[in-house]
Amino acid sequence: EREKDSIEGRLKGALSIVVGNHWMKDLDGRYLGCNDSLARIFGLEGGVDLVGKTDYELPWIDDAASMLAYDKEVIDKGAPITREQTIKTADGRQRYYIVTKAPLRDSNQKIVGTIGNSTDITEQKERQKALALAKQQAEEQLDKVMQGVGIEDPENMTSMVACRVLVVEDNLINQKVARILLSDLGCEVDIAQNGREALEKAAHSQYDIIFMDIGLPEMDGVTVAKRLRENVKTRDAIIVALTAHSLEQDVQRCHNVKMNAVLTKPVCSKDLEKILLSLCPHKARDFSPINM
Repeated sequence: EREKDSIEGRLKGALSIVVGNHWMKDLDGRYLGCNDSLARIFGLEGGVDLVGKTDYELPWIDDAASMLAYDKEVIDKGAPITREQTIKTADGRQRYYIVTKAPLRDSNQKIVGTIGNSTDITEQKERQKALALAKQQAEEQLDKVMQGVGIEDPENMTSMVACRVLVVEDNLINQKVARILLSDLGCEVDIAQNGREALEKAAHSQYDIIFMDIGLPEMDGVTVAKRLRENVKTRDAIIVALTAHSLEQDVQRCHNVKMNAVLTKPVCSKDLEKILLSLCPHKARDFSPINM
């Protein structure tokens, strides 16, 4: 008993200065103490206020049975176990933690309880949920866009254009639309999400044609086209501007850096087919759909 008191005394002293959420329990699942950061989550003033309590007396009473089962699993296994847990805090909020529990041993290596620590990952989980929701919304929006984008029926297509194409576009939906439309026309499609990536890809790969969004962030499409013309490896590239506005000054800026053509978004399959046949006629071949 004296040794157990000594262990508890040393651990309580250590728990008061460590960073993060740390606690210890005896074999009956009663708390022997915790550090102040965890006490605040409990709604307590300090770790000593937790001594003697069980999970059934804390805000997560509904999860108490599973927490005590977790303790028992650690004790029976005699080794640390890490898992993700959802915990209801004193303010009623649900928070997510990565929790590790390990056996608490005396000097004879006898297990006398458990010791644990947790890392709050609530913000990370909420970001993941937000990203998943944004992805779902983007996919729903893409479906709506594709319904009206004007993909050609195979019966109406006369040519396939086997070009290797680079699409420089930062918008995820526009990337997907361009890939689908160009692939349906027989093209092999690469995507660059920004100007720097476009310059890198164009310098190290041979493309028949580059479709360049003018409204790129940081380095706009006109600047990227100008850099391509200045590079001996890419100065002869065929570049088609993609712009949301057909304003005269925008078209003139594209011509000033010797872009080969300008398309106003949204583009349809027929627009792309005409451009490809005009600028890359040597890549065209007749398309004869198979009648089933």
